[in-house]
Amino acid sequence: YKGNGFIVHSDGGTKLIRTSQHVVKTLAVNVVVPTYFSESCGGKTNARLLFVDADRDLALLQSDGVHRQIEPILLTDEPTRYGNKLFLLTFFDMDEPIVVCPGTFPGEITLHEPNLVEIIRGSYTVKPRSLGAPVITIPSCEAVGVNIDAHVGMKGVVSVRTILAAL
Repeated sequence: YKGNGFIVHSDGGTKLIRTSQHVVKTLAVNVVVPTYFSESCGGKTNARLLFVDADRDLALLQSDGVHRQIEPILLTDEPTRYGNKLFLLTFFDMDEPIVVCPGTFPGEITLHEPNLVEIIRGSYTVKPRSLGAPVITIPSCEAVGVNIDAHVGMKGVVSVRTILAAL
């Protein structure tokens, strides 16, 4: 599997990692997979797939081997609005198979559709394998959701409300 994720809970060496179901779609729940953090955050470790919700395109992994203090990305419950400024915080491929370069890609909210899966459309740039990365609102620097599959040039974010409903 290849994609992004982000820490939503940290308790000592245990980290919970939120990602998109598309990132782990070929994996069974409870499987243990190699997981890579930036070198400053601990490098390579393993994580166990705890939860998958294909309808909402969400997944949750648990890593017990990251002993560096890493602050989780906060999820905002503030309402999103057309025109809100945001950015995609992701790691992307420089050369196969190493993912080494962080990047932020600015954009704004272009459409907001509440449903079972509340999707927020954005205009930020998407790089290959950026599924599962957090989409951050400006100026709060809190996540409005999880980056999901882009369709015909449109970028989508599964909203925080959808994430909370999946729990």
